[in-house]
Amino acid sequence: MEKITVAELKPFYTVFDNGGASFDRYTLVGLKSGEVLAASEFPFSPQGVGLHCFNAEKDSPYYGLKSFLEEFRSRKDETEVKDFSSLPRDVLRFMAQDIDRTLED
Repeated sequence: MEKITVAELKPFYTVFDNGGASFDRYTLVGLKSGEVLAASEFPFSPQGVGLHCFNAEKDSPYYGLKSFLEEFRSRKDETEVKDFSSLPRDVLRFMAQDIDRTLED
């Protein structure tokens, strides 16, 4: 599997953080695929969560990725993560795995 750096993940995702208001704290939006994922801080743990929710282009009531992103950006309880290096390592690994890559050490 091809390796990817944290900086190289940025064009593939927009990430929202609800500050821990819910167990699936992070919403990961695939900018190329339209896939929407949910993750806790430990998406690979049996006590965590890491799952595919739906495809914003095909399966959502938002009528496309652009509408989905606009709606999420307007939420007061969600903050868009600009600095991916602030994300937990396992969340970054989860993102890389979703696009068939491994995260560089």
